[in-house]
This record gives sequence, structure tokens and C-alpha cells, in this order.
Amino acid sequence: MASYDKAPLDCYSTALVLIPSSEIQSRLNILRSANDKSFPRWTSHITLIYPFVQPNRLQHTLSGIRNAITRQSVQPFELELDHIDRFKAREYDTIYVAPSNATRESVHHLWSTLADVVGYQGRAFVPHLTIGQARNNRDGQLLDAKGKQILRRGLPRWLVESVVVLQKDETDSGRMKVVDEICLAGAPRPKPTSIIPEGFPTYCFEIAQKEWRIATNVSFSPYSPGTRDIKVVTFNVLHDMDHDAVLRFEDIKSTLIKSRGDVLCMQEVTDALLGLLLADTDVQSTWTWCSRGCDTVMESERNVVVFTKHHLPFSWKRVVLSGKHKSAAVLSISIIHPVSKASMTIALANFHLTAGLSEQHLRAKSQEFKVLIHYLNENHADHEWILAGDTNFPNTYQIDPEVEFAIDDVWSSYHGTNTLVSGFTYDPSQNTLAAATVRADKSAHRYDRIFLKRSTSFHIMDAELLVDSPASPASDHWPLSASLSFIPLLSNSVELNGAGSSIETVHSTQLEDGPMRDDLEADFVALLDTTGMLPNHDERTQRSRAIDMLCITIGAFLGDRMVGGYPGQQSSEENPLASHFDNSPVHLILVPVGSYAMGVDFVDSDVDCIVVGNVSAPTFWALVKQKIRGQTHRSRDDQVKLRRHVKDAAVQMMVLECAGIKIDLQYCPAAQIVECWESLEEQTSDSPLFSLPVSSLRVLNAHRDWRRLSSIIPNLQSFRLALRSIKLFCVRHGIYASRYGYLGGLHITILLTQVAINQANSASASELVRNFFHVYSAFVWESDEVHPSGVETTYKRKGREPMVILSPEKPVRNVSASASTHTLAAIRKEFSVAHEMLSHATPWSQVCGTEGSAINDFLRGFTSYVKLHVCYWGSSCMRGRALVGFVESRLVHLLVELHSTKSTTTARLWPLRFVDSPTEQHTKSASVDGFYLIGLSMHNHMAKPLSGPLQAFEDSVRNNEDYYNSTEAFISVSQVSRESLKLSIVPDRHIWSDDGIDQPDSSDDELDDVPENPSNEESNELPISANQRKKQQRHARSKVTSHIPAQKLRTSEDVYNRLLWDPHLNQDDYVIGYDDRFQGVKQMPLQNWKRDVDDEAFIPMHRIVHFMRKSDGKVLWDRQSKTDYVFGSGVLAQSPNQ
Repeated sequence: MASYDKAPLDCYSTALVLIPSSEIQSRLNILRSANDKSFPRWTSHITLIYPFVQPNRLQHTLSGIRNAITRQSVQPFELELDHIDRFKAREYDTIYVAPSNATRESVHHLWSTLADVVGYQGRAFVPHLTIGQARNNRDGQLLDAKGKQILRRGLPRWLVESVVVLQKDETDSGRMKVVDEICLAGAPRPKPTSIIPEGFPTYCFEIAQKEWRIATNVSFSPYSPGTRDIKVVTFNVLHDMDHDAVLRFEDIKSTLIKSRGDVLCMQEVTDALLGLLLADTDVQSTWTWCSRGCDTVMESERNVVVFTKHHLPFSWKRVVLSGKHKSAAVLSISIIHPVSKASMTIALANFHLTAGLSEQHLRAKSQEFKVLIHYLNENHADHEWILAGDTNFPNTYQIDPEVEFAIDDVWSSYHGTNTLVSGFTYDPSQNTLAAATVRADKSAHRYDRIFLKRSTSFHIMDAELLVDSPASPASDHWPLSASLSFIPLLSNSVELNGAGSSIETVHSTQLEDGPMRDDLEADFVALLDTTGMLPNHDERTQRSRAIDMLCITIGAFLGDRMVGGYPGQQSSEENPLASHFDNSPVHLILVPVGSYAMGVDFVDSDVDCIVVGNVSAPTFWALVKQKIRGQTHRSRDDQVKLRRHVKDAAVQMMVLECAGIKIDLQYCPAAQIVECWESLEEQTSDSPLFSLPVSSLRVLNAHRDWRRLSSIIPNLQSFRLALRSIKLFCVRHGIYASRYGYLGGLHITILLTQVAINQANSASASELVRNFFHVYSAFVWESDEVHPSGVETTYKRKGREPMVILSPEKPVRNVSASASTHTLAAIRKEFSVAHEMLSHATPWSQVCGTEGSAINDFLRGFTSYVKLHVCYWGSSCMRGRALVGFVESRLVHLLVELHSTKSTTTARLWPLRFVDSPTEQHTKSASVDGFYLIGLSMHNHMAKPLSGPLQAFEDSVRNNEDYYNSTEAFISVSQVSRESLKLSIVPDRHIWSDDGIDQPDSSDDELDDVPENPSNEESNELPISANQRKKQQRHARSKVTSHIPAQKLRTSEDVYNRLLWDPHLNQDDYVIGYDDRFQGVKQMPLQNWKRDVDDEAFIPMHRIVHFMRKSDGKVLWDRQSKTDYVFGSGVLAQSPNQ
């Protein structure tokens, strides 16, 4: 140490400090902004050495410090801030936050090491974070109280891993900036310490989480909700020790609610009042944005605060007008006109000028107002201005001509010289609080005012005082409101002609759905865009790339190059299909279907695809797995990943991931379809080509259905926008979940198609949406059917079907068979509400609402609920998913049981799983702990009417050993009251720790029922590995008895299809015998057999043991004896005389 060349500590441009976390900086800097003379040049910090060395000696000194820290092994440590203290000086006291006694020793050890190295010989070290200076006892008490309030709200412990080196930046107003860091011994290289940006955050109320959070993005979008009218309210709420605002809270809140303001500019707001406002549910449901948050301790005793409604997000700055505590909040709000699409940015200033009527006070407020106007001129010269606040200008005051030319007083502009309306916002003769708090001048004054920039685009629709009860006023000031309408200045690109308009402006993100048609249509695009639901150009390209990757991987030809307006990227040739299959015996055609094919997919939508091929289904699935395993030559990002293979379903499916896009893949074995693919659209619906097994035809019809719909929809562009908007409405209102009996994408598409074909070809998206809700809010679902294909149907409605929506291509299947009486009631209710709101010209954003607001309505809308609690703590994500999937598949059955309970008038299932606390969201694990809720409306005279059905349902789930294991799971079903539900309930955002990717199944190649190769071309089977062949041989031997020849038996699926669809057979005369895991072999009528995996009564086909004819009791097909009287396969194939 003696040889170390110590530089003098004489530089006030460098310093060694400790900088706390961003959260601590943010919360302390708000208080410092009005109270600490070093703000904003310094962020919140603990000074270690200051002054420090000259910049040219910095690196040499830091090298010595690093060596000393390593040599003395100064380790990282936690710092806890737990009390307020002060330094006393002649002119002022410095108030600071101090470390706890338990952690102070570690800071001293670090400081001692630094002091020894640099030769510090100054005053004793006292670790502290300054929050301000107080020049009198009152200021000191205020700062002390606010500091303690910050500590009561909890400052997080802070891990100190480095010493930060600051240096003054003379080019940026002398701000101290980070230039280097010294890591403590043994600490990993920490994330670089950052000084938080200056400015104040905007807070947004998240309805789903039920809390105010710092908004991370309040930037303007060209499709933000169209805004024409804005109501601005300014209100001084009065801070007075003898008339506590907390005690007047209900009156204040009532006044704010009655004001119906889009923007609330409040003055003299205290921390206590702010806390009550932010915690109030009426405030939360009315105003979404606020300039302050629940964790904020504001900088002054009297503060300006702004609230705005959901369609007016903003960012803001605190602008100092004079002294420490006179400031304005200047907001930046961007809006777009709903018709002309003209956009503008509003600079809205909420201010509170100095009080008092003396000459000195008048000069002070005049100067403060000049400072505000100067700031707006410098920073918002090209923007609109709205200034709202308490000017404290007396009636006789003349605004400085230097300022007056720039602004117009809204009250004077609207009311002119009308003496019948005074505009006095402060009137002790009419307001008892004003009379009780007035000091000298008891005259009435127009203290509170709203100003607009001169030559504004705003038209003043109204200006009024919001006078409440003079005997019990909410404050000593009356609120003042101004209703403004945005009338954009005309330009060459926008012409407005009365009701009609010609808009030539083209936005850079114009949708494929065509130009805007009216206010509602603008709302559609705005809401879809601001919610991030619309795929942008890059996301569409990524989807096309994912499909191309899949085609290349599995060797398939992309069967449709233009679906949903999204072009495929494969190269085109004169005869691409023939050339693609020239050198391969395996012919596969891949076609996107569903929402992607229709061009109505959302950002988070999966892409549904089908493959039509000339090989059997087992061969195809084996081929796909083989191709996926053989991608080792590709980078990880370019590989197709197998997430899940769903085999025990009516139609097998693979869930794949390509380029980050999830693809649901199904297969249709149909060699003849492949051969005539290019002329497929010319085939009639009854062509022999489509005489396929039900499972194959069901896959192919996904393509045929959307082709049929696309051909009959008059205006596809308007249709797409309308469909997306209706889908978003259904999602947010909890009626979009087909597996629970609600609506799905296909249902909405068919319903909207029926509306579209009954309207003119030029019908806009808004007309389609209005008529959609008009038609289906009054639709007689119990008797009427929906099938817009124009093909005559032979479908016979079953008595228990509350809703019938028939498949488009061939209307013989009810695609809404899962609907129940209860789900239909919910759909009908939501459609009726939407129709009512649209008929009163309610903006679409309000009609659509938010997911959080709809959930809140659901949680408040019923007297009691069925709570189905699912808890899984096992180690296998696959078993957990299986359990959750099984429980969800049974929920429809539970709704049916509740319908049969006469005590229940309404039972509404919300199609999401919930958790009790927001902190339980976004977890990534193999465990699940959540619950489902069914809202109940009960007959009042029934006491605990559901205990029996709920217990029976619970037992049925627990007794299913395939899915439920009591050593790793728990299920409970109970009826709970509304009051017992926690207020913090939110949707479960659980993520499986394996990211939802199933582990490979060792039995992937061992199937109980292997369908025949549809093309009967055994030579097309691909070679398999030796291990696979041995598995298949062992499996075959296990199925052969000693006394029955091992002749191939036609599958149960083939027999089922023959009995169901053969016109010469009476399907009512057959029953299916199947293996029940608990009761042995049971029988079921052929028509009652459910093949949809989402159906609660679904049973895999391999459980079928026989088919029997009821009329004579003859067993026509038996798996064990290999008897088949339907096709003559099995043992009968070798004994034709039988």
C-alpha cells in the first residue's frame, strides 16, 4: 500500500457511489424531485467518496481499488433501508433514508477499504440516501413523514454487488453518469447499473389483475380508438387540516363520477386521498389511466393528479413553475378522428398557481403561467393545447398580453358576455366549505379555468359548472368541465362532405380488409390493433415460412398457394403438382384450413393444416416422425418440432411447432383425391371421390368447408374484419370455447355467412356486425337451424339439441352438438346486450369491453358458484396435462347434470381456469393449482340442492384411474357463495415446465387397430427399422391365440362406418359392445357412440370388443374370436362357407 501513488481527492466531477435498484430510485426520486437540490443531476445514491480524483487519474485509481477489494475479499452484501434521519446544518436540515443497523457494518467495511486505498481523510462516513432539504420545521416534518410513508409501503432489500463510478457530463446540464463499475470480490459480472430515466411513470389499471401497474407502452397507434369528443374536468379538492379530504372522500368520488369526465385534472391531492381513489372500484372501472400509482408517495403536500379513461392513454412530465412545490403535469395524448383518420397530439397541462391576491402573489402566478406557456411553446408548438387547473386569478385580473395571444378561455369563448352564467368556481356565499375556509376576500371568483390553444382544432360543445349540494359540498371549489369536439383542419388528402366522406389517406398498416367505412368500422380496426390481435406483415410472413418449412420437411406439396390472402413462398411451375411427385412414390398434399385459410386468424392463433396422401395413416405418421428426427442438418430455429401426437381420438392429430408457430396437423388417406386434386373444385358434393371413411372425410371437409364458404361470401374483405371483431367480442365475453359448448371459429363463420349472403354485396363490416347481433339476439335456437350452404339438408334434429349449426359443404352434421341449454343461455344473453348497445350507437370498444371487466361481471353476477378445484403436484407434465384435459372434457357433462337439477335456473361456466392471486400467474412448472367456476342462479327455497350431483361428479373424476392418482393430485367440487371468492381472482397463466412438449412414447409404433391402406398399395409402405419390426412382430404374436388362425381382421372403425352409413342397413338395429375399465363389457346403441375426443362420452375405438344386431342377437363382429360377418374378414376369410 505504501508504494501506491494516491491521487488527490479534489475533483467534483467524479464520485464513487452505491446506486440502488430501479424500483428504489423511482420511488425516492419522485420525492426528491421537489425537495432535493441535487435532483435531477444526481439519481438516488449512497455517496462513498466525493470529491474524487481527476478524470485523467481515474483508471489508475480504480485499478488500485480493484486490487484492494480482491485482496481484502470484500464480498457482496444486502442493504436494508429501515429508518429516516437527518443532518443538521445552519441553513437547512438534510433528511435521508438510512440503512438498518444490521446491514450498516457491511457498508462501513466497503467504505473503509476504499478510503484506505485513496487516502480519504475527510469527515466520518454516514451511509444515507438523501430525500431532500428542509429550511424550516414544517418542511422537515413533512419530509420526515413522507419518508416514513415510503418505508411503511416497503422498500425492497438491495443486493450490493459493485461500486459505481460517476462522472459529470457537462454537455447534459452537469448530470452525473455511470462511466465504470468495480465488482466486489466473488461477485459474477453484474448487469450494468443503470440510472433510471427522468420523468414520471404513467399507471394503468389492469382489470384482470385488479391492480394499478406502471404502463410500459402508451405510444400512439394509427389505429387507436377513434376519438371525436373529449370532456375535460378540473377540480380543486381542497387540502385543509380542519376539513380532511379523507372524511369527504365519498362526496369527492360522487362528484367525480357524476362529472362523466374523460379527463380529470385534480389539484391539492394528498397521498391519503390518492390511495382511496386508486383503491375504489368505481374509480377503477371508470378511469383506466392515472399519473400516480399506489406505491407512489408524492413530492408535495398538495399535488396535481390526472385520471383519464381507457381510450386516452398518456405519458407526462412534471414541469416546475416556481420554487420546489409549484409544478404542472403536462400530458401527451394522441388521438385519431374516427371518420377522417386525422390524428393529433394534445399537450394537456394540469396546474395549480400560487394562491393569494396581494401584488406579490399576483406577480408570482403571472410568472408561473408564463413559464407554463413558454414550456408549451418550446416543446409542443405543433400540438393542440388544453390547460386546465386552478389559476387563482381574481375576476379583475388581466392575463399578460404576452400569454393571452396564445390561448383562449373556454368559459368566455362559449358563454361570451352572458351575465346569467357567472362561472364562479369559488363562491363563499354559495359554498359552505369555501365560507368555512376563506381568509380575507369573501368575493366569488372564477379561479378554476380551462384554456385552449388559439386556432385550435377543438370545437367547444359545452362549458359548465358542476354544482352539487351547497350545504354539503365535496370541496370549496366547484368543478369546471369543458366538452370539446375534435374537428380536424381539412387538407388536400381528406375531404369531409356532410354525412359522406372521401378519404384518400392510406395508412402504412392498412389491413387487407379494405378501407374504413364508418365510426364503428374504425373502432373494429382500432381495437384489434391496440390489443395486438392482428398479425402484421412480419407475422404473416412467419406463418407462411412455417408452412413452407413443414412442406419441405415432410415432402409435401402446398396444395393452395393463396389462403386468407397470405401467399405461400414455394416457387411456381407450369405443372407444379406433377413435377413435385415425379420422383417419389409417396404423394402428399398439404393445405391450410381454419382461421388461417379464411384470413381471420389472430396473432396467438394456431395454424390448422391437413395433409391428403396416398399412403395409410400409420405410414404417414411414422413418416412424419422419421422426417422430424432426421433434421439434424438444420439449425435449431429451422427445425420442425413435435409437441404432441394425439392418437386416441376420432381423428388423429399432431401438434407441431415450426419457426415459433404452432401447427395442428391432421391426415386424410385418399389416393384418388390426390390424383385429381387440381380438378377437385369441379367435383360435385355427391361425387364418388368423397365416398371415404368418416374419419377421412371429416379431415378433408375442413378444406371443403372453407372453400364452400369462401365461394358464397359476397364481400370477403368486410367479412374478415367483421368476423375478427365478433370473435374478439366472444373471447372477451367468455362465450368462445367450443369444447365447453360455446362458440368456436367455425360456428361464428357459419353464422356470419348466413347474415352476409342475405345482405348486399357492398355491405360493410359494421353492417355485418350490427345485423349479426340483430339476427341472433332474437333467433329461435330451439327450433331453427343455420346452414347457409344452399344445399338441401336431410338432417333430423335430435330432441336434446338446443342449438343446430350444420356443416357448410354437406349440411348433415351439427357442428354445435356440444352446446347445452346453459351455454346457449349465455350466448343469447351476450348477443342481446351487444345488440342493445349497438342500437344506441355505443362505441365498439365499450361493446367489446375487456376480458377483465367481463370476468368481474361474472364474479359479481351470481349468488353462488360451483368451484371445481384441480391440484396436481406430480413430476410429469404429460400426466398433469392429461388430468387437466380430462377434467375439462367432463365440464360439459357437469353442465348437463346441473340442467337436470330443477333447483338450478342458470348455470354459466366461465371458460378459463382461475387462481386466487396475481402472484400465481405466469409460473412455469409441472404442477397446477387452480379452479374452474360455474355461476349459479338458484331457486331460493332450495337448501344445498347440489350436494348430490356435485359429489357424484367428483367421485366420477376421482374413480378414473387412467387420469386421477391421489398420490399426485387432488380434485374437489363444491358450491360456494359469492362472498367467499377472493377479490384477487385472476385467470391462470400457467406454463408447463416442458413448454407443452410431450416426451416420445415408447409405444408410438404399436397400435391396437391399424386401418387398411386406403389405396391398397402395400408397396408404398416405407421401410422400417429392425427395432420397429421386432416390436410389431411381438405385438402381433400377443394378439394371436393358439386355436385361431392369424388372418387379418377388418378394423372396428371399418365395421362402425359400414353399419352407420350403409343405406341398406338400419343403424338403429345395432349395438356396440365395449370394454369398460370398471364394469367389464358394456353395450351402447350404435348411434350413441361418440368419436370426438372433446366429447365427455368419448371412448377410443380400440375398446370395442364386438358389434351385435339387436333384432336377432347375432354378434356380427368379435375381436377375440376374429369373427366378421360384415366384411367376411378374419377367420371367415379362410372358411367362406360360414
